[in-house]
Amino acid sequence: AVATFTPASVSAGASSSLSITTNSATTPVGSYALTITGNDGSVTRTANATLVVRDFTVSASPASQTVSLGAGTSFTATVGALNGFNSSVALSVSGLPSGATASFSPASVTGAGNSTLTISTTGTTATGTFTLTITGTSGGLTRSTTVSLTVNAAPNFTLSATPTSRTDRKSTRLNSSHT
Repeated sequence: AVATFTPASVSAGASSSLSITTNSATTPVGSYALTITGNDGSVTRTANATLVVRDFTVSASPASQTVSLGAGTSFTATVGALNGFNSSVALSVSGLPSGATASFSPASVTGAGNSTLTISTTGTTATGTFTLTITGTSGGLTRSTTVSLTVNAAPNFTLSATPTSRTDRKSTRLNSSHT
């Protein structure tokens, strides 16, 4: 983390703003006690503050799904909250085969929660195995995970009947007895 005062020095009765920039890749989640010190050359004063670093995670299940052309499937995207994270995380997906569509329900998660990613294919969707990247974005934070989608050609078969028609006569038998 990098701390900057603006302005760096002040006259008596004025104020300065402290800006702390964290690197989401290297600053660990947690709470950090800060001691802010001011000195005019003869007198030193201190003030205490706490820096709280929050984050979120994105995971998905199952790890892979297989679908036939014209059908659909789904994954569950899970947003995890670290150290009290409670902001909105917008979800998106990339890497879909051409001809496929995707939607999240809900489209965003606040704090921790789940969203269902539904994928639909058509008869013209590209076949094969595709790596999908599910991304969560909140402010300047971006987290992602991957899943695998396999799209198979629709089953190709024919069905016939022989003979194509048949007529059966129905027979009726009446049994009766008299006394």
